[in-house]
Amino acid sequence: MGPQPQTATYSSGETKENYLIENDQKNGPYTKYFMSGVLKEEGSYKDGQIDGFMTTYHENGNKAEVAKLHRGKYIETKSTYDENGNLVFTGPVNSQGRFDGLVLQYDAKGIKQYRSHYKNGVLDGTTQAFNGDGKVTISYEYVNGVPQSLTTLYDLNTGFKREEYQHKNDGANGPFTRFDNKGNIIGKGSYIKGKVDGIYTEYDDGGIKTTTTPYKNGVIEGTQITYYPSGAVFMKQEYHSDQRAKDWNTYYESGERHSEYSFLSDNRFYETQYYKSGKVKLYRTIDADQKLHGELVGFYENGKKKLQGNYSNDVLNGSFTTWHDNGKIEKQLNFSKGKADGVAQSFDYAGILIERTMYTEGTRTGLSYVRELDNAWGFYSNGNIATVLSNATKHGNTVVSSWREGMTAVADDNHAINVSISSSQGGSQEVYFSLYNASRNVCSVESKTPEQKVIKVGNQNIKALRWCHKVGSENVYYYNYVAQTPSGKSYVEKTFKATSGSLKVTLEGQTFGIPTNGFTKQWNSAGGNAL
Repeated sequence: MGPQPQTATYSSGETKENYLIENDQKNGPYTKYFMSGVLKEEGSYKDGQIDGFMTTYHENGNKAEVAKLHRGKYIETKSTYDENGNLVFTGPVNSQGRFDGLVLQYDAKGIKQYRSHYKNGVLDGTTQAFNGDGKVTISYEYVNGVPQSLTTLYDLNTGFKREEYQHKNDGANGPFTRFDNKGNIIGKGSYIKGKVDGIYTEYDDGGIKTTTTPYKNGVIEGTQITYYPSGAVFMKQEYHSDQRAKDWNTYYESGERHSEYSFLSDNRFYETQYYKSGKVKLYRTIDADQKLHGELVGFYENGKKKLQGNYSNDVLNGSFTTWHDNGKIEKQLNFSKGKADGVAQSFDYAGILIERTMYTEGTRTGLSYVRELDNAWGFYSNGNIATVLSNATKHGNTVVSSWREGMTAVADDNHAINVSISSSQGGSQEVYFSLYNASRNVCSVESKTPEQKVIKVGNQNIKALRWCHKVGSENVYYYNYVAQTPSGKSYVEKTFKATSGSLKVTLEGQTFGIPTNGFTKQWNSAGGNAL
């Protein structure tokens, strides 16, 4: 007799299983059903034992598991699926159908989530978690289903190992180590219930200790210490509940105090620096970005002041002064929004002026003096030298040069006038006047055709011709004047000769006192009226 079909039913009468009986044993294909009539399982029997592929289903009809058996025992691999039919687990199994070996787990989109080692159905060995790009994010160790000490975290972007810690009692407990992308150790500490607790030590990429920080229950509590590469203490800061105390110190590598910091407000700190001898070196106010605010004062080790200035957002504003160590002023200047503005002066160790410069918004303008240049003063326009006042003396705010080589000059920090004896195109000897402005050019284009103007010499208005000239290759333009008529030319000459001391000359509304002593000698040495 051949195989005989058999049907088993639920107590309610619905079909539970269909199979074949041969030689009093199940042989051949079989099917099992849910009470709803939906297929639950299908496979084959041989001599009363499942043999070959066995497939089980969810009640919604989607596949739940696929496995292979031989004489009732599982062999090779098994795969399980969620209710939507998506693969969840796949891997080798033992004879009881329990996972045994390397098992892969996937999410609903089919992306690998975990790669785990199982033994007899429980985790045993290394489990690795993956991100959506297939990079390892964390690694766990298990023994007989119990998480063990070593767990490894990986950087989500680079895939490099980021941290190793001890996993005990369902959490991070015990020592941990952190790494940079090159595998160098950058930190060591301990966890208690997943929170840093105890001393956390940081290292540079060469393995040199840089910082030790005390933690309690995940927050900084106690003295944080920063170190020099030699291991000497660089800085000590007190923390309470993750908040830095108002005062802290830094130290020289040899151990002496270097700086004291006191918290003010708005994330600003008052800093006092010291020499190794313990004497004050400077004090200033800085913010967290090391930008200066307010007054900065520095001292020599002998206690005398070295420098003093005011800052706003790391930019100098107002007066700035430095001193020699004997107490005499070395430099004085003024700043506006970080740019030199106004008169800047330098003095030698004895307090004698050696340099004087005028600035406008960081640009050299007006009068400038350098002692090494034989009492020569320079007049600057737009940062460029316009004229030099040789053998000059200062009278109040005005510098006056003596008649020399047929010329003289008078200047203050705003204007300069240069007076020279020279020959005209017609060959006659005449007096020329040149006018300069410190902060701008008085004209902008050189002219060959003169304009008719009026200048004032002494108390007399005189018709004059005016040209716009350029100073050599410099970006400086100035006006040049000469009397227009023979009577005017004669008046200028005679008035200079007849006046003692200085003669008032007015150009473009600016009046200057021009020295007259020495004019006659210069006029005559130049050839009189015929050069």
